[in-house]
Amino acid sequence: MSHGIHALAAGALALVCSAAPFAFPRSTKEDPRDLAPHTKVSLREAVEKAVAAKPGRAFEAELELWIEGEQHGLAYEVELLGPHGELFEVSIDAATGAVRSAEQEEAEDDDDELREARRALRHCELDLAALIAKGEELAKGSAVAAALEFDDGPVCELLFANGRYLIEMELEGRAGHLLEIELLPEKEAGGEDEDDDGDGDDDDGDDDDGDGDEEDSDEDDGENEGREGREKGDGGEIHVRRTEAIGHLIGVLVGIF
Repeated sequence: MSHGIHALAAGALALVCSAAPFAFPRSTKEDPRDLAPHTKVSLREAVEKAVAAKPGRAFEAELELWIEGEQHGLAYEVELLGPHGELFEVSIDAATGAVRSAEQEEAEDDDDELREARRALRHCELDLAALIAKGEELAKGSAVAAALEFDDGPVCELLFANGRYLIEMELEGRAGHLLEIELLPEKEAGGEDEDDDGDGDDDDGDDDDGDGDEEDSDEDDGENEGREGREKGDGGEIHVRRTEAIGHLIGVLVGIF
């Protein structure tokens, strides 16, 4: 499992279940806001089930897409440290809560992230599931990733999908006090421009084929985009519906304080 709260599932999503599958286009790119609504088990519940399957202390968990041949679905990948320092990875089905796999991984001594997780666990007074629960109470959303880190003390970094927004939160690891909260811009959720209609372009109206002309786009799209703010950030040019986004974050903060 890749580390970090932004290392989420990549590729198309079509969650397979006993009934008809969800109709997600194969071109859908990584976006936790698309994945979260199709889970029936929460991240916190998955962590608790993983600890029950392999006794230890969980230090990282995230929602991921799995693909095996023609089948695909969602699972929570949970990493734990066992009582004797063993490293385990447990996969919990996000629809049923069943344990898909529980394997012991090779713990490398030079793994900086693992060393940091061990240090955080030594100083945390709350376990990962309890910190996730505290974060969900504050964010009023579904956690899709959580990781324990050590930054001048134990901290828990959390990522939430709250409707069409992503919220990144940092909690102090001893008592779960809020240290930082941030509403992530849309660009960070999906990375590169997406081809939502499957026509081979990224739907942004740019000259992608190098013929000197901008790609055609609907006039209505231009009118709708006129409501969006355009600002520069560390990740490049991003589109943010400023008023709505700021209002949403204010609503979250009012609920907290």
